[in-house]
Amino acid sequence: MMKKNFRIILMLIRQKLIRQMMHKEVFFGGFFVNLSLFIVQLLFFKIIYSNINVIDGWTQYQIIFFIGTYNLINNIAMMLFYFGINKIPRLIRSGKMDFYLLKPCNSLLYISFENFDFSSFPMVMFSIVIIIYAALMENITLTAQNIILYLCFLILMCILYYDLLVLVRCVAFFTIDISGLENVEWSLTELTMKIPGTAFKSFFKLLFCIIIPYGLISTVPSYMFFHTVDWNSVILVLIIVFVFSAITYFAWKFSVRHYRSASS
Repeated sequence: MMKKNFRIILMLIRQKLIRQMMHKEVFFGGFFVNLSLFIVQLLFFKIIYSNINVIDGWTQYQIIFFIGTYNLINNIAMMLFYFGINKIPRLIRSGKMDFYLLKPCNSLLYISFENFDFSSFPMVMFSIVIIIYAALMENITLTAQNIILYLCFLILMCILYYDLLVLVRCVAFFTIDISGLENVEWSLTELTMKIPGTAFKSFFKLLFCIIIPYGLISTVPSYMFFHTVDWNSVILVLIIVFVFSAITYFAWKFSVRHYRSASS
């Protein structure tokens, strides 16, 4: 089953890549917009740290590393699955969801990876350059161990981000319009993925790191890279990702069962 799903993903990516290469202006336009936003964000924190060395335990280059991690995860999501997941409410309203549910494959997988966006790939590479630069400026020796750990946490946080995106769109199966909920989601993402999760205290830490764990997504890979691995925290992160993946799986199954076909 996993091999079949992997082949489907590769097929969708290949088809989308061929189509995008036929419209290079769209490809480069998206890249320059994302690059401009990234540079503005870096300059903003550069100005803040011009008079302060450390904020809440994060040095200037650790924050740059954190920003690079945020942009890396965000652009991986944009490239692979964000636009596919984001169209779920439109598919439901238009009745086109019928087409996907009748396919002899995993409907969520097909929808998620159908809108592969190669214009985000340069930003993925640029984010990696920024991450390496920040690590070197922080005098961190890049070893196989810390690179592998970072990549493992990065993959886990991409999975968690995917789960959260899907869960919000599942609501569209039960209501006509979820634009208000999507606006709240966007605001939460802007707030919690661009601010280290360690900055949240008491109730807000519980809210943004456990209940709706957007605060973990950029923080976990960055924090674990610069600090000694706390295995209790690692286990907690694994539990959170597993729980949200399970919730997402059953929420999608439940939502699809209650889908009212356009032909009914």
